[in-house]
Amino acid sequence: MHGSLYEFIRNDKLDTRNFFSPAVEPLKQNQCGGTAGGPIKHDRLFFFAYHEGYRNRQGETTSAIVPSAQERAGNFSDIGGPLVNFAAGGVPIPGNQIPSPALNPVALKVLQLYPLANTASTVYQTVVDASDNYDQAGARLDFNASARDQIFARYSFSTGYDINPFSFAALRCLASQRMTM
Repeated sequence: MHGSLYEFIRNDKLDTRNFFSPAVEPLKQNQCGGTAGGPIKHDRLFFFAYHEGYRNRQGETTSAIVPSAQERAGNFSDIGGPLVNFAAGGVPIPGNQIPSPALNPVALKVLQLYPLANTASTVYQTVVDASDNYDQAGARLDFNASARDQIFARYSFSTGYDINPFSFAALRCLASQRMTM
């Protein structure tokens, strides 16, 4: 009977921070597995089996442009050009400020789904945790019926999944679906 076991571990303790991140992003990565094999019946029946697992939890710094506090209230005076009302035939909105009664209530609900800016007046930045899991396993049996006749059977299995946090594009799609329900 022969076999082996192994594990490879990597984490954020010796990592440096991403240039765009305020701190070191979290990382926990494990890759482990083992093998076993040997004779079941001397010179006639043999087996071999293996398993490998991979687990990765990793932080990713993301940023997005979000409406400023003024823009959330309908004040677009800082955009540097005229705000035009195309529904009224392309006329400029006075002072680039949308009156409160003209703000669409559905748009205001969608706006609540967006996070507030936290690094600049219109930039939201955060570290999100992504996850990646993968497993594979297999087994093989070899049977020597005679010196000229041999039979084998093999089974392999593999599974895995990724969990990635919502992007801001996905958040917009989700918000539009919630508003239509």
